[in-house]
Amino acid sequence: VAEGYLPAMERFYDISGRRIITEKRFSSVKEMISQEASESLVFADNFFEYLGSATPVMMCIAMKESVGVEELNMLIEIFERPEFRKLKEANIELSNDIASANKEVDEKFDKWLKSKI
Repeated sequence: VAEGYLPAMERFYDISGRRIITEKRFSSVKEMISQEASESLVFADNFFEYLGSATPVMMCIAMKESVGVEELNMLIEIFERPEFRKLKEANIELSNDIASANKEVDEKFDKWLKSKI
């Protein structure tokens, strides 16, 4: 990974809200694993911790040829503006609502499925 690109990607990963959204998704999967196979939770914790720290590097590898560091820095400047912070917070809230609704649907489906067995 080119020097200087990873720090910009890590900053973008944070400021864009992608870190929070990714971590929420990991938490949802870990919660599901703990309910179904608690013995796998230690493995899942370690895996998601590694994956979370590796995500900015994977984003660098995927985006390096198509998004330059200057463009990435411009995106960071845009995401740091107050209006985009509000948009990010709204997106995170929406993601939380979607995750909650998905969990409720899964629980209802599980209950329905168990009643049919």
